Amino acid sequence: MVVVRALKFLLFRKKFDRLTLNASPAARLDAAYKCLLGNAQDKAVNEPLCSCDELMDKMARWYASDADPTILVDVFRNKLQNTRPYPQENLEDYLDRYLIYWNNLCCFQEASLFTESSCCLWFLRTIRCKPLLYAEVMRRNGRKMRTLSEVFAVVRDSCQVLMDIEAVSNHFTADRSTPSQNTIFNNHRSPRPESKSMPPPKTLPHSGISHRPFLSRNQLLLPTRMLAEYRLMIFPTT
Repeated sequence: MVVVRALKFLLFRKKFDRLTLNASPAARLDAAYKCLLGNAQDKAVNEPLCSCDELMDKMARWYASDADPTILVDVFRNKLQNTRPYPQENLEDYLDRYLIYWNNLCCFQEASLFTESSCCLWFLRTIRCKPLLYAEVMRRNGRKMRTLSEVFAVVRDSCQVLMDIEAVSNHFTADRSTPSQNTIFNNHRSPRPESKSMPPPKTLPHSGISHRPFLSRNQLLLPTRMLAEYRLMIFPTT
């Protein structure tokens, strides 16, 4: 019950901050007082508070002190250590969800037992289910990062590199309709547009001469075997 109430409080705080983002500090504090009922309102009135953030911090400590203070910390720490990306979850959604867990833990005073650098190591363990991504992040010294923002930046770059490699690999695959088995994160990038076919030859007016538009450099490149046979035709080795 204590955990459920704490989660409801955290959800309330997130919505309250969003709705009062552009309000003045005095207006935010007055609105926070009006949202309180019962014992929470009585405690808030008897406390010398100067800002809305101070009130919210005290409320977080009140919720944590209703029972064993370590209960809430254990719940959020367990989420940070054991969460995994959902099957159809993209990268940005997973990073946002993990950051919410960390912010929830930081709302309580007992969270001072844990540092953000330790949370970075927990996060890296959660992406072991993505072996290619995990290996690329480790190659970029992901374990040396001390903040979640640094780790998230490395993960984004690594994921982008792997997605580009996968796209190039799929481009040269015979059966392009078969999805790759090395997907890093679903829905991370929009699908590549289909290549357009060459337009038909055009005929010049008043002549029987046909021509094609100018080709790009990449379109002029011939496969190696075809180029070798073409050279043999022009320059016989006899």
